[in-house]
Formats: sequence, structure tokens, C-alpha cells
Amino acid sequence: MNTLFQPYRLNDTLTLANRFMMAPLTRCMAGPGLVPTEQMAAYYGRRADIGLIISEATIIRPDGQGYPNTPGLYSAEQIAGWKKVTSAVHANGGKIFAQLWHVGRLSHPFFHHAEVLAPSAVAHEGTVPRMRELVYQVPRALTGSEIAQLVEDYAQAAANAIEAGFDGVEIHGANGYLIDQFLHHASNLRTDNYGGSPENMSRFALEVVDAIAARIGGDRTGLRLSPGAYVHLEGDARDRAVFDHLLAELNQRTLAYLHLGIFDDSLTFDYLDGRASDYLRARYDGHLVGVGNYSAETALEAIEADRFDLVANQVTYNEERAELYDLSDPYVETGGVLVVAEDNPQDIQALADLDGMRAAENLTSSWAELAEENGAEIVGVDGMTEAMSSLKEGRVDAIVNDKLAVRNYIATTPNPGVKVVDETDEVSQSVFAAKKDSGYMPAINTALEEMRADGTIDAIYDEYFSAENVAPSWWDLVKENAWPIAWKGIAVTIPLTAISFALGLALAMVTAVGRMSRSAVPRGIARAYISIIRGTPLLVQLYLIFYALPQLGIEIDPFPAAVVALSLNVGGYAAEVIRSAIESIPKGQWEAAYSIGMNWPQVMWRVILPQAARIAVPPLSNTFISLVKDTSLAAAVTVPELFQAAQRLASVTYEPLILYIETALIYLMFSSVLSTLQDRLEQRLAHKETREVAL
Repeated sequence: MNTLFQPYRLNDTLTLANRFMMAPLTRCMAGPGLVPTEQMAAYYGRRADIGLIISEATIIRPDGQGYPNTPGLYSAEQIAGWKKVTSAVHANGGKIFAQLWHVGRLSHPFFHHAEVLAPSAVAHEGTVPRMRELVYQVPRALTGSEIAQLVEDYAQAAANAIEAGFDGVEIHGANGYLIDQFLHHASNLRTDNYGGSPENMSRFALEVVDAIAARIGGDRTGLRLSPGAYVHLEGDARDRAVFDHLLAELNQRTLAYLHLGIFDDSLTFDYLDGRASDYLRARYDGHLVGVGNYSAETALEAIEADRFDLVANQVTYNEERAELYDLSDPYVETGGVLVVAEDNPQDIQALADLDGMRAAENLTSSWAELAEENGAEIVGVDGMTEAMSSLKEGRVDAIVNDKLAVRNYIATTPNPGVKVVDETDEVSQSVFAAKKDSGYMPAINTALEEMRADGTIDAIYDEYFSAENVAPSWWDLVKENAWPIAWKGIAVTIPLTAISFALGLALAMVTAVGRMSRSAVPRGIARAYISIIRGTPLLVQLYLIFYALPQLGIEIDPFPAAVVALSLNVGGYAAEVIRSAIESIPKGQWEAAYSIGMNWPQVMWRVILPQAARIAVPPLSNTFISLVKDTSLAAAVTVPELFQAAQRLASVTYEPLILYIETALIYLMFSSVLSTLQDRLEQRLAHKETREVAL
């Protein structure tokens, strides 16, 4: 008898320990260089008892990135990082596939400082998740040779995955990302071999599948598809013919499985004649996998309709379900809790206090119903993290959710900023479900009883919910993130400052000379330049150069754009410092130099500038130190400097206070070092001047 707990044979190569799979979750927790971390290895290792883990989406090359801190699989360092992950999973008896990813038009130059590439020059409207200040750009349509290179890059990433110890790969061809963009008419306007007809629009997906299968074997290759356009894309009735052709071709190939990419399988599509899962089941002959955000009801419906061979989900016991399905004995019992922010500004103490308040809830959950029954206005969210963020930011007043889920969040989140103020009377029992009269439950109940008897269930509970499972302290966050932030300061901020100051100083010298010119033209140009620089904010100057000039056909990459803006800014301010220093030199010095036969350049270089330099050093040093801090504005034009590194880390740790304080201290350290050097330079110049006077 093949139960949920018994091994499941995918093919001659892969047999899974059970019929459960872990969904891919974009967690945005990679370290510097997009390298998997020790924390990621521990995360996946704890979940190795799942039949098959599908990793978070993993980019195949730098321009495939569309979210902050998503891991890659194209560098030696990334491969080494993933080896730690796969070793942890295998050590605990699990199997894991790498999900290969390129986001296509959903990328942004912020991440890779290169062009955004897609099937066609059709932009996605909106802003980048977690970085809402970034607006999606119009991509450039891929050339034929670039498409061929992408196919090779997918294949190489698959080979890298095997080298890293993965058991196989899942090609992410769903959810509106690059491969999916080729498969839908809304994003594919091509008229060459990769567009126009079902055969051509399917070509890229099939070439990627074939290349990867040739490199690592079709039995180690899965594919995720979204025949119904539901996210990042608009559907088109013509898409049906594309997927009809694609699935017919896939039936002629060997794959480990086909994975439906959809957040809610209750959605129906007119051009698919209903659910996407029903459409795939009717047209694909191999293993079909559904893993993802299913409610208890949709999971039960999937079981009953035989839409999936594998389903991962929690089902809560109730009498109505017990009449319709086979339900196991409960494997965990828990209640609901009422959660508020730590300061609890609305003074909510019980469920009855929710009347007229806003509650963040998953719209399909029973907790949303409970909150609504108590008078709350429901604000829909996708998951626990979004709900908690909304609560801490004051967008909602409370959350009603599963007690264990809340405890897990509080235990594993640094400084969660929330508290539990009330519990529900109802007790929720989580069970396994199958078709009525399936015959599965005796074996499942026996397995559950054995897990209780040998302490396995208690061990799982303690691992995730015990008081010992605590979040990292603020000090741990400081230590963990100090070097990544400081390194960006060393590698980017300091070079950006030095280059901009050197160029700005040269420009300032020319401008100062122009200001002192007897000719009205250079004097007027210099005055106008200084007025513009001093009269407009540096941030506006950065935006004009990086965001506005492309409208005139002038495109400058982020780092050079920052150099140009900062140099112009330094030049405007430093010009007046240099001019005043030069004009402070007595006229007698000029006259004496001219009297011995020197020309103007000789006078300036040998007599005036050495004396003016000693006067100008203190204010110019201040300008340089100020420039170190001003480079933080370059983050606004996507330069990955010190402050931007802090922004990225804050976006994934949800600890802006501690990280921005740490960033301020690093800026202070840099400025202190430069101030010390300034003091020594001034002392040296003063000593030199004293010695010259003595002589």
C-alpha cells in the first residue's frame, strides 16, 4: 500500500522517502556575493525528513536577479556555499532539487548594473518587491545569440547544481519570469524563431529542458509551469495553443516531474476551461506535482479530484470534513492567539476588542473568519511575515493566527516587536487527509503512534517551538553584519570618494582660475557652474544624471553616474575654497616672481599654489570627509556602496534600527581616520612652513 509516509518512486534514479514535498520559498537570506549561508544550511537540514525539498529560486547568472539577497549558482563561492546546504540535507537522509531562475524583465539594474533583458521590450508595471523605490524598466529584447547563451547558462547552472551536491534541478518556467515570458503573448511580441506561433514560443523552454537533460539527465530534471497567467503577466486566449504544443512535446521527453506554479489552484481560466491543475493533468502523462500555498479546502479538493500525486499542506479536523474524507488521528493540537504590537496603542486585550479594528489575515484562513466575527476589518496578507510587518508598522491593529505559528515567529525573529494578549477557546487539531475509504489511515495512524511513542513528534515540536529556540540577539546581528557593511565601504565607498574628489579637485582648480580671469566669458561660465551646483541638491543632481539623461539618449552606468555627479558637486564647492586661498596670497608675491622673469604658469605653480595649498588644506579636507558621507546618496542610483549594503540587510532582517546605527558607526570610524590624517597633514605642512621661514 502506497501511503503518504511510504517511499515514492519518481523514476529509476530517484525514490523519495515519502509523498511530501517542501515548496520553494524566496527567502532573500543569501550572504555577500549571493552565497548561501550557514543559516541556510541549518534551515534546509532541519527539513530533510520531507520527501523532496525544492530550494528557493536560485539565479543562473547575475542579470537574472530580481530580489535582494537571492542566492546564485554561477560562481565557485556559491557552489561551495550550496555544498554545505546539500550536505546538511543528505546527512539527515533527505533529497533536494535546486530551482533554477532567471527573472527576465522583472530584474533591475540595481542588482547587476547591466541591461534588463527579456523576450520583448515590454515592461512590467510596478516596483521591485522589498525595494519599492525601484521602478521596473523597459527591457531590451534578447538577440538570437543571447538566447543561445542563456540556454547554455541554464545548462551550466544545472551542472553546477550537481557539483554542489543537489539531487536534481527544477527549471523555474512559471510565475511570469523569463521562460514564462516567452510562453505568453502579453510578454512575447517576437516575430523570429522564438515568437509568433505556438512552436516558436515554446522553443526556448524546450531548448532549456533539452540542454539541462543532456547535461545532467532528464530523470534529474523537473519543470515548473504556469499555463494560467495569474502573476506578473496578463492572460491571452492564444496562450492555450502555446501550452498545448509545449505539453505535447514534454510528453515526448523524460522529466522527473512537472510542477504547477500557482498560489491558489481555485483560480479558473477561461482559455484553459477551468483550473490549471485540471488542464495539466489532462495533457501531461508524467508525474504532476502541486506544492505551494493551498488552503485546507483546496488541498482536500486536490486529493479528491486526483489532481496531484504529491500534496504538501496542513488540514484541520472538523466533523464536516470527517464525513467527506478519511482523516488521521491528530498529530498536533493547538489553539489560536490574538497578537498586537508591543506598545499596543489601541489597548486591545481580547477578541471582543477587535470590533472596528484592522486585522491582518490570510483571506482563506479560519482565523480571518474568527476576526471578522468579532467585528474586525480584514486586511489581506500572504503570510505570517507580511502580517507581522503590517502590525509592527502600524498598518493594522492586530492579528489572529495559529498559536504554534506565532510562537515560531516570535522564537525565530530577532526582536519580534509583538506580543500575545489573548487565546481562543477553540482547539485546532491538525490531521492528514485522503479520499474516503482510501485505506490509508490505519498505516498513517500507526506511524503517528510510533512517532509519539519514540519521541519524534515531541522532538519536532521542541525544535521549532521550545523556549530554547531563540532568535539571534542584537549583538549577534551586529557581529554578523559588520563586515559585509564595512567591506562595501572599503570596496566601493572609499574608491568612489577618492575618484570623485580627485576629479572634482581638478575641476575646481580650472573653475577657480576661470573665476579669477579678466575675461568675462570664462568668469561667467565659472560663476554659472558654481551657482547651479550650490543652488541644487546633490540628490537631484544624481537623479538628473542617472534617471533623466537616458531620456536624451545618454545612458551612464550607476558607478560612473555617481562619480560624475559627486565630482561636479565637489568642483563647485572646492572652486571657491581654492579661489579664496589663491587670492589670500599677497600681490607682492606675484610682483616679485614676475620681476625675476617668471611667466604666469611658473608663478602659479612655483610660488602661489604651494602657499595657497597650506591655506586650502583644512577646508578641502573637510570637503573630502563630507564627501565620504555624501556617497550614501549614491544608493539612490543603485550604487552598491556602504549605505545600500545596510539597506539590503535591513530589508531581510527587519532590524533597521540596529543596522543603521551600526552603519552610522562605520561612517564615523571612516571619518575619524580621515580626520586624524587631516591633522597630521596640517602639522606636517605647518612644520614645513616653519622650517622654510627659519632657513
